[in-house]
Amino acid sequence: MRNNKLNSYAAGLVVLGLAAIVLGARSQSSQVNALCISDAQTLGKAVTNYTQDYDETFPRFTPAAQFHTALAPYLHTTFPLCPATMLPYAVNLAISGKPLATLPNTYSVWLVEDSKPHPDGKSTVVYVNGYTTFGGVDVVAPTPQCVLNAQALGQAVDMYTQDWDETMPRFTPAPQFHTALSPYLNMSFPVCPVTGLPYAFNPAISGKPVATIRFKDSTWLVEDLKPHPDGKSTVTYVDGYTTYGGADVLDPNTECVNNVKQEAIATQMYAQDYDEVLPLYKTPSQYQAQLLPYVAGIRVGVCPATHTLYLPNNGLSAKSLFAIPQPAQMQLLRDQFPHADGKYTIGYLDGHVVRK
Repeated sequence: MRNNKLNSYAAGLVVLGLAAIVLGARSQSSQVNALCISDAQTLGKAVTNYTQDYDETFPRFTPAAQFHTALAPYLHTTFPLCPATMLPYAVNLAISGKPLATLPNTYSVWLVEDSKPHPDGKSTVVYVNGYTTFGGVDVVAPTPQCVLNAQALGQAVDMYTQDWDETMPRFTPAPQFHTALSPYLNMSFPVCPVTGLPYAFNPAISGKPVATIRFKDSTWLVEDLKPHPDGKSTVTYVDGYTTYGGADVLDPNTECVNNVKQEAIATQMYAQDYDEVLPLYKTPSQYQAQLLPYVAGIRVGVCPATHTLYLPNNGLSAKSLFAIPQPAQMQLLRDQFPHADGKYTIGYLDGHVVRK
């Protein structure tokens, strides 16, 4: 009886040991795949940054040594190899040295891919617009992808309005709207990856001048046509602010930096309109009221982490810019209270922003 128990115990240990080996191998494989995806995306971003600096033209991908030299300033690492196969990534020779404008689109033309599949038979592919798949599957989960889609549509509408006298496109009929927006999208017209349905656009602002939309930060522009299975929906507002299930999708620290940067730029715009003189104010609310015509909405003036108005430098009230010799060292506004990490967001008169 004792021997049987010992044998069962030993067998159990063998099974556990084998399970640990299998799970460990799977974990290691997942980590290698994730690293490959990251490296391929880094390479794709480096090519994109190169094209932006060289008249929207791709670098020549051959000879390899010349290509590596051209891309070196845009890589913060040595030229990457796939960690699964230890081979260099392949780049699409069909677009080598070509102007970006000659591509039929940027969402179906591949840019970087594995030279050889991984041991699991799958490969990483990065497209010209940055879209990335592994084994043919989008590497971004459906819900985050829905948020990205809604934001991309909001940005496309914003760019359209800038080109067409600050007027919203007409959202109907749908084919006409899709055609109008297609030059501003780096993808085919997206649908929600969770529900499979097209996004809804606010019919109340269709074809209207942007100036007639009084509250851009509370007027919705794009939203899910139907809630996700968790009951939540993605909503993008006219000012670009996006929520999922009513919660801000941006990290509060990142959004705070964006807000302060917008406030600094708005202050500069105000000064340009008033003989290089800064706004007159005594309180944060008075400062925000002066900037309101130059920002997307009142939300920009509120820190998303502390939910308080930004504190302007009262020493700059109604001051001439000519009287400030070093604007890069002059604080313009800052958080009233620290964020959860103990840091404040601080904006300077020249427009740069720091967190410390």
